[in-house]
Amino acid sequence: MSDTSDPDSEEYDSDEMEDGVGVAATVIAPTDVKATIEELRRKQLSDAQQVASVELAAKKARAAAAEAAAARFEAASRAAAELARNPPPIVQGSLPPPLQLYKDKLLGILRSLKDPMKNTPPLQEQCINTLRSICQNAIANPSDPKFRKIKCLNKTIASKVSNCLYGEDFLVQCGFLRMVELNEGFFVCGAETGAVAGTTDLASANFTTFNGKISKKIEVAVQCPVAIVRRLEIAEDVLGKASALAVEKTERWDREKHREKNEVQAQKDRAKEAIKDDKERRRVAEERKRYAATAEAAAAAAAAKTKNEEVPDL
Repeated sequence: MSDTSDPDSEEYDSDEMEDGVGVAATVIAPTDVKATIEELRRKQLSDAQQVASVELAAKKARAAAAEAAAARFEAASRAAAELARNPPPIVQGSLPPPLQLYKDKLLGILRSLKDPMKNTPPLQEQCINTLRSICQNAIANPSDPKFRKIKCLNKTIASKVSNCLYGEDFLVQCGFLRMVELNEGFFVCGAETGAVAGTTDLASANFTTFNGKISKKIEVAVQCPVAIVRRLEIAEDVLGKASALAVEKTERWDREKHREKNEVQAQKDRAKEAIKDDKERRRVAEERKRYAATAEAAAAAAAAKTKNEEVPDL
C-alpha cells in the first residue's frame, strides 16, 4: 500500500475532532477498551444503586412524617374525647345558688366552645376575646343602651362569634337575647318589650317573633339593671380566665403548624436535591456511554485499518 505511516503514531486533524467527525488520535488496544467498558458498567451499576438508595430514604422519611402526623392527630382526638367524657370538676365559689348555676352553665358552654374538634384555637381566641369585650363595654357603660343592643349582622359578631360554634349560645346565656326589629336581628340585653307593646293582647299587636321573644320596636332600658350587670361581671370573669389559656393554646397551635409546614418544605427540598443529583448522575452516565461508544468505534476502525495494511498487494 502507498500509505506507509505508522498507525500507532498517526494523528488526525484537530478541526475534525471538534466537529465530531474524526476519531481518537491514539489507537486503543482491545483489552483496554474492554476494561474501560467494564469499568463504565460497574460505575453505572453503582450510580443506579445510589439513586435507588436516595429514593428509598426519601420514601422512608415521607412515611415517617405521615405516621408522626397521624399519631399526633390520634393523640389529640383521644384527649378531646376523654375530656368530653370526663370534664374537669367545676370549682364551687361563694356565689349564691342561682348565680352559681348561671356560672356553671357558662362554663359548660365554654367547654364546648373550646373543643378543638369543633373550633380551631385561633377561632376560639377571637370568639372569647370578642365576647369579653362585649361584656366589658356593657359593664363599663351601664347607662348607655347602645352597648347592649348589637346587630346580628355586625361584621365582628358575624366573623368572630357567629362563625364559632357555641359563640352565640354563650352570648345569649350572658343575657343578650335574640330579637327582631323591623326585620333586622339584634342581640339585646335589658330590653323592655312589655312597655313597648302597651297592650297585653300580643296577637293583635302584630309583633315579630324571634327565638321565642316578641318585639315590634325594641326599647332598651337606659340604666342596665343591677342583676344583669352582676351576671355580665360573672361572664367577664369566666372569659378573662379563658382568654389567657386561649392565647397559649393558639401559640402552641401556630408553632405546631409552622413545624409541620417546615417539615413538609424540608421534605420537598430533599426530594428536589435528590432529583437534581439523579439528573447529574444520569448526565455523567450518558457522557460515559458516549465516550465508551467513541472508544469502541475508534478501536474497531484501528483494527480494520491494521488488518487492511497486513493484506499483501497482489
